[in-house]
Amino acid sequence: MKRSTRNLLLMVGAAFIVAELLENTGTVARRKLSRGELVKLARDTGFPDADFAAGIAMRESGGDPMALDDTRGRTDLPRGTQPELSVGLWQINLLAHPQFTQEDMTDPKKNARAAFEISKHGTDWSAWSTAKQVSKTPPPHLDNTVPVEPEVTPGPPLDPGEPMPDGDDGGGTDF
Repeated sequence: MKRSTRNLLLMVGAAFIVAELLENTGTVARRKLSRGELVKLARDTGFPDADFAAGIAMRESGGDPMALDDTRGRTDLPRGTQPELSVGLWQINLLAHPQFTQEDMTDPKKNARAAFEISKHGTDWSAWSTAKQVSKTPPPHLDNTVPVEPEVTPGPPLDPGEPMPDGDDGGGTDF
């Protein structure tokens, strides 16, 4: 066997071993979760309104388990704003909740459990400023569904000599 072929096989084998070790140690791959995956995670965690909880996570992190907002050391924070170190899907602020670790908060399940605990089992979202922005119906850019066009009921036909209902005379472009 040629030396280059042997080296290539060793590198590929090592890559598989490293991948297996990372998977077994709980290290999270950097992949965004879809809204549907967040709803399932929230439901599995026990949130009473999994869709709302998923909406919070989507607004906070865009579905990125590795999302990080570290404002420590910044001098441009608005007066009265405390620095934060917020991590993961639900952006758990580690300065306010030191019982959690940054590494643990990048794990989607552990982050969801922390959010569940902080939100008093999904009943108090006051710690999340985005809660005011989340509704039962997610904004179009956060939803995977296709919008349904409203039905339009046509009115009676217009007499060609009659002006349009909006005041337009129908005579072409008005500039």
